[in-house]
Amino acid sequence: MKKSLLIILAFLVSIGPASAGKKNKNRVVKKEVVPEKTPEEKLFDELLPATAKVMFIDSIVVDKESFLSFLPIAKEMGTVSSQGNTIVYTNEFGNTQIIAAGDSIRGRNLYLAHRYGPNWEEPVQLKELQRPMADYPFLMSDGITLYFSSEGEGTLGGKDIYRTVYDAEDFHFYEPVNMGLPYNSTANDYMLAISDMDNIGWLVSDRFQPEGKVCIYTFEPTVQRKTFSEDTDSLLLTSYARLEHIEDTWKFGNRAKALDRRSQLLARVNSRSLTDRIEFIVNDNTIYTSGDQFRCTDGAKLFKNIIEHRTKLSQLRSLLDSTRQAYTDTTRQKKHELGRQISELEKETEELEVLLLAEEKKLRNTENQAINK
Repeated sequence: MKKSLLIILAFLVSIGPASAGKKNKNRVVKKEVVPEKTPEEKLFDELLPATAKVMFIDSIVVDKESFLSFLPIAKEMGTVSSQGNTIVYTNEFGNTQIIAAGDSIRGRNLYLAHRYGPNWEEPVQLKELQRPMADYPFLMSDGITLYFSSEGEGTLGGKDIYRTVYDAEDFHFYEPVNMGLPYNSTANDYMLAISDMDNIGWLVSDRFQPEGKVCIYTFEPTVQRKTFSEDTDSLLLTSYARLEHIEDTWKFGNRAKALDRRSQLLARVNSRSLTDRIEFIVNDNTIYTSGDQFRCTDGAKLFKNIIEHRTKLSQLRSLLDSTRQAYTDTTRQKKHELGRQISELEKETEELEVLLLAEEKKLRNTENQAINK
């Protein structure tokens, strides 16, 4: 009997692994499903190794609708103005314009116009730069390097900044190139402007911002694009590419000297005569540049208030910038007091901005009524 049991047990042991093997063969192994990356995510991965090494000096958050008024554009850089739904860049000499016009239904395109004598020629569409929703053009002082934003295929998401160069011999712009990281992001990157004289640039983006707000980043342009070494940690590189912490970029240049150049630029912009500095858009067809152009007494009086408030606002912004700089350089003991001053200055600046918008709206309505009489 015992011998028979031993034989049965030996048989079961011998067939056990084989049976288990058969069961394993019949079991269905579920494969982990990895979601396919979007075209924007693939483009980000593609552009990441070529992320530019740029020092971002500072940043300020403002209302999207009025960000152009916060850009300290010096006279030699030309002007950028909003005329209704149209954005117009005019060069320093006042004889060339790059115009972004259109809407979300018909699309937005870039146009070029020249002035010969007192008259502007009819704007001509730059068909070689035809991209979806082209906007916010800025032409460098060299007269050939153009930056603008665009949506659609080939972007990281939303609007991206593009760069192109004008061929003066063949009279056309070359195919625009995406500026890549960190200038562009998965959010909207609206505008890029650079002062050659001061080696200071500005990038306007709504990354990390709530609805209706944008951040104006001040950066130090480089003559040639510098990139990171191949052994840079991927997480750190991604942080640089997304501009998660601009203070991490301060080691890429001399921030103190860059801030000094920016202060000189602000002083130069603020010292321009009122005639040069003031530009008041009455409607799509009328722009005033001095108080003499107003048609009624109330208009001239409001204009004078606007001049005073714009001057004060410029001073407040300059003081706010210097206080923020002092905050970053001071000891921990003094940060509390400087932080309180910064909060007060920010509140005063915001209140003055609201007041200015109300005054400008009232003045615009007054003048339009006078014009239409």
